[in-house]
Amino acid sequence: SSFLDMANYLKAKIWSHVSKNTEIDVVGHSMGGLDIRAAIIDQEEPLLNIKHCVTVGTPHEGTPWAKLIENFLFKKAKNLSDYLVKQGRSMGPKREPMQFINTLENHMKMLDRVQKLYCFSGTKDYVVFSSSRYKMAKIEKQYGNIIKPALIEGAAHSGIDSITQDPRAMENIFNAILDRPLRLER
Repeated sequence: SSFLDMANYLKAKIWSHVSKNTEIDVVGHSMGGLDIRAAIIDQEEPLLNIKHCVTVGTPHEGTPWAKLIENFLFKKAKNLSDYLVKQGRSMGPKREPMQFINTLENHMKMLDRVQKLYCFSGTKDYVVFSSSRYKMAKIEKQYGNIIKPALIEGAAHSGIDSITQDPRAMENIFNAILDRPLRLER
């Protein structure tokens, strides 16, 4: 019913391909980044041995658009499955899943369980508001050795200018995973 539940599906998929002790890199776009975070902070059987965790356009603080999307898109799309509606709702900033994942305890679990966390977002990404980018910049100052937030100028969340289709974003994702310097415009 939320990205917290999707974490179990994600772990099962990963563990069907590698052992639980194998060091891995994970990359998630949008809610996929929340799925990854939930898998890493899981209390019963966390996803461990993460070398590089890369989130792309992930609403780490939730998205105020969740309510608008629920009221507009979810009501218009009659063939939208119940689980997709529930997943979308779970990303609201005041919803229980977002509140849970963003506790100080869970932030610390995340930082303790990954070697590097890269958070890429686009400057035209209205799903991931500037407040999240501001908070990521503050976190970078405190945990600069673990967290590397980066903005991709002009990239949007989805559509024609999607961050997932931007060659600069793709190059930086590969650079992050290969431990090479990021190439960002400043």
